[in-house]
Parts: sequence; structure tokens; C-alpha cells
Amino acid sequence: MTKNEPRPDAPAPEPVHLDPGTLAILRCPRTLQPLHLDAQSDPPALVAQDGSIRYPIVDGIPVFVPSNPGV
Repeated sequence: MTKNEPRPDAPAPEPVHLDPGTLAILRCPRTLQPLHLDAQSDPPALVAQDGSIRYPIVDGIPVFVPSNPGV
């Protein structure tokens, strides 16, 4: 079993769905670029238009703040 391979007894992840109208207005808080949904990644993520920044989606909620903010 590889690192990215799910365990045989692990439940299948639920698909991520975002309302198209909501997705159309979301912007990257750092670059103001439009975001698109990458539902195939693990974890799913919202990705800046140029692909430079990813915001993971955890339990259906996009995480726009770092887990260890350096402020």
C-alpha cells in the first residue's frame, strides 16, 4: 500500500460540491485570483487560478487560514 492509497477498510471520502454561484464569487485572499475546485486531490482543495496557492477543504469547509499563523 502506498502513501496516497486509501486503506482497504477506510470509508470512501464524500464528494465535494460547491454551489457554482458561490464558487464564481470566491477569490484567493492573498492574490485576489479566481478560485477553482480541485475535487480529485486529497484533500480536495480550492486552487488559485495560476495554481500557486491551494486551500484544502476539510469536512466540506474551505480552510483559508494557515494552521500555524506566523503573526
